Amino acid sequence: MGTNRIFLFAMGLVMAAIPASATISYTACTSGCSDTSGGYGTFQTEPGASGLSFSGVYGFVAAGLNASTGVYTDLGVGTGGTDTMFTNYTSGGSVDTLTHISDTYLNQGNYGDNTGFEIDLPANTYAFAMSDVGCSPTCGSLLFMIATVGLGTQSSHGTPYNMTINAGGPGQFFGIISSTQISSIFIASSYNTSNLAIESFEIGTESGGATPEPSTYLLIGSGFIGLYFLRKRPNAPR
Repeated sequence: MGTNRIFLFAMGLVMAAIPASATISYTACTSGCSDTSGGYGTFQTEPGASGLSFSGVYGFVAAGLNASTGVYTDLGVGTGGTDTMFTNYTSGGSVDTLTHISDTYLNQGNYGDNTGFEIDLPANTYAFAMSDVGCSPTCGSLLFMIATVGLGTQSSHGTPYNMTINAGGPGQFFGIISSTQISSIFIASSYNTSNLAIESFEIGTESGGATPEPSTYLLIGSGFIGLYFLRKRPNAPR
């Protein structure tokens, strides 16, 4: 029976090491989301936000934009040694160095087919929101594509969420809360003649620190198994 118990325990450790599928508990946009309006206040009080620590709302400032690379790195929001980064890609896959700040907005310089912002988030991020997202002259349909840790990469994002912004319409709010860490988000407009702009953003991180990696669970479990065998080993003759 002891051997069977060890086998079952080891199998449980292996199952624990398999990355869990993400559960999206809250989304805010105009199509395919749980909330069609949304706002930072609502975003912070949804059931999935319980236990998260929110950064506060940040606008974009000129000091955060590297003019030579076109990459925006926030000032003071990042955790775990990595800050939130906004990179605007052009249709050829290169970084748009004409990205610029206007008031507190982060604006595209180049726009067209397959352009958009990729937002790389700090480790331990489970929630992200941005407000007053819009385009000039019009966005048409905006697509938000999510990549979660263990389920995607920066170039391979999940099913998109949609937001429709009519010509001359006000900017809108997008928010998402996930049970699995969010590694990056890609936002793009379906219109080829629109300059995408984001006015502010906020992130939510797990207050208790980073979630242990599956390898950590395996290491701990292996130690317990080793202790079990040591306890069962017959005493050596004196």
